[in-house]
Amino acid sequence: MQCHVRLKHLAVGCALLAALVVSQAGVQAQAADKTTARYTATTANLGAASGETITIELSRWSTDAERNIAATAFDAGEARLLEALHEAPSLGYIWRSGSGLGIFVRYAHKYTAADGEHVVLITDSDLRTWKGVITEPTEPSFTLIEIVTGSSGDGTGKLSLGNTIVQDAANQTLRLEDYAAAQVSFRMVKHQPVTAER
Repeated sequence: MQCHVRLKHLAVGCALLAALVVSQAGVQAQAADKTTARYTATTANLGAASGETITIELSRWSTDAERNIAATAFDAGEARLLEALHEAPSLGYIWRSGSGLGIFVRYAHKYTAADGEHVVLITDSDLRTWKGVITEPTEPSFTLIEIVTGSSGDGTGKLSLGNTIVQDAANQTLRLEDYAAAQVSFRMVKHQPVTAER
């Protein structure tokens, strides 16, 4: 009889533990769905994709550990960085106006410099496709986006397409080597307020 009582208590305990795990997983899933940062912009110098409105929605920023993984992979070459990006969690999406398909954001970091706030995003998609350019199968296909917002409140975004990516040790991030010289791809970048409802 005692054995049956113990087994019953064990079963109840296991059921409660399982319910707690499921509940925590649900809370984490809901947290992942929340938008913590949202930006809008107008595309420029991207061929047929110019003049479109894009929306960037982030559920969170990269952790220190995730940025370190990307930095180590970058040191090993672009192919290894692409592998690391594929393995990284989705931190948000980039949406083009009129498209129901978003592009995954795999890396997201922001820091403040003398010229304003910098937001660095990396997607494991090659945004040359927005210009109608087909990427060769042997080429690493990812894109780094760097947005700088000054005191005026309007930001400008530039892409790694045709530009060199470097490690910025001081700000602990990957970024464009020469942001000033890069061609503008996103104009009128605005940080949009995020409601608590989502």
